[in-house]
Amino acid sequence: MIANELYNQGYDVFIEGNPAFIHDPSVDPSALKASLNSIFANNPDCAELLGGSSNAGRLVAAMQMAIVPAPWVFQTAAQQEAYGWVASGQNPVATAWMTNCPTCKGWNGKPFVTYYGDQFSSLTQSMQETELIHELGHPYGELVQK
Repeated sequence: MIANELYNQGYDVFIEGNPAFIHDPSVDPSALKASLNSIFANNPDCAELLGGSSNAGRLVAAMQMAIVPAPWVFQTAAQQEAYGWVASGQNPVATAWMTNCPTCKGWNGKPFVTYYGDQFSSLTQSMQETELIHELGHPYGELVQK
């Protein structure tokens, strides 16, 4: 029901697993991800920050973007915490990923959620890309520190 109401207000609602991911119409996650892939393909030094262009592309492909505020069912405490950081205004964007065990922090290589809110939506595209590259570094950093 809530997804239909948001759709009627101009929001795009995408089902990328469970739950539905709702996107602010002023932010186009697909275009941002395509732009990031272009940056990594054309700037090897930037891609190297995330382990090279192949690994950077893998991270971009795994990133699912979700708007805050929106109703969510959190699968992990990390997702709830990341959502809270954006909802409180502490961060314009925050990322949460799944691990292979309850006591480890390393990214399990599966899709992860990057939450964004009004602060992120108001940034220029290049600033949004910078924020997302920073966010991609979190699961990558946890992967290599494992």
